[in-house]
Amino acid sequence: MTIKDKTKIKLQLWDTAGTEQHRAMVKSYFRGALGVFLVCDITQLSTFYSLDYWLDQVREICGPDTVIALLANKCDIMFETPQSREVLRE
Repeated sequence: MTIKDKTKIKLQLWDTAGTEQHRAMVKSYFRGALGVFLVCDITQLSTFYSLDYWLDQVREICGPDTVIALLANKCDIMFETPQSREVLRE
């Protein structure tokens, strides 16, 4: 990827689904990261509650200048089945 001033950056996206089997592996992905996306599935409240664990991991492994963003996944479902939402906007 190249940004406006023609600086090249390397972007890697890793989807580990937050599963137990990937927890050890994820730590190596965090090392040296300048930014991290934490994603929760709005149709599964458990994914929202697990964000505390992942945020602690990012803060422990990454540098203090690492940008952390929270993303809500499956928002498109709300148009078809709004009753399936478990994580409220608030």
